[in-house]
Amino acid sequence: RNHFRELLAYLKRTNSRLVIPAVVEQELLARYRDRLSREIKTAYTAWSNVKALVTLEYRDAEHIDIDEELELLRERLRHPGKGVRESQFLDLNTLDINELVRRGVNRKKPSDDNGEQLRDVLVWLCVLKYAEQAGSEIAFLSGDKDFRAGKDSSELHPDLREEVTAKGISLSFHTEISNFLTAHALASS
Repeated sequence: RNHFRELLAYLKRTNSRLVIPAVVEQELLARYRDRLSREIKTAYTAWSNVKALVTLEYRDAEHIDIDEELELLRERLRHPGKGVRESQFLDLNTLDINELVRRGVNRKKPSDDNGEQLRDVLVWLCVLKYAEQAGSEIAFLSGDKDFRAGKDSSELHPDLREEVTAKGISLSFHTEISNFLTAHALASS
């Protein structure tokens, strides 16, 4: 979509990079595999139905190698565009598992009222750790409502904002790429 192309142009222009928590990469690849498998099954069924209706003989539908497609997507994530720095993937090994458990047990954001959403907690812990190490402003983009002040809000949840402030981190939060691009548009001079 256009917004993603504009984001890549921004990254190129500012020599910035995408930073992706490993849990996000794994979730993306798993959901892509699920969707691709569903769509392939639908396409194969539709093609079989068409072949049953027609008189002439046609070849079978092309075989699609899902594992190869996943590897190509992983590579595209790593190298999102020409002239754009290689993406950085945040490893989960350096996170404090005790903090993950504490947040779930104590229902601390971004964990929900049931102590769930632990993938969101992992993402948040990755963001905090990266922001502390970066020592400069970072932008956190997530459409996930568990990070927000309210379901319809585009503001970071007050508890998370307070945590950012307490740690002295410079972080801007955006729920959509278009919001990020608007907030970080270059000024005309």
